[in-house]
Amino acid sequence: MSFAKPETKQSSQDDYSRLLCTFPGCNAVWTVQIDRPMCSFHQWKGEPPQKKNIATKPVKETKTAAQWYQNEDKF
Repeated sequence: MSFAKPETKQSSQDDYSRLLCTFPGCNAVWTVQIDRPMCSFHQWKGEPPQKKNIATKPVKETKTAAQWYQNEDKF
């Protein structure tokens, strides 16, 4: 058993610097990490990501259970 005092963590500046955008000169907190942590402005190069409109995709026609059984009766 040791009565030595535990070492205190001296990382106030280091912890804060890990939260910042990695773009040179940017002091914003990073929000997006794809290849490296960057703020959303620098990650998307000033343009927000484009949203896809999924409502315009064609919908496949699905068969009901009764339609499946009707097709089996034909053979």
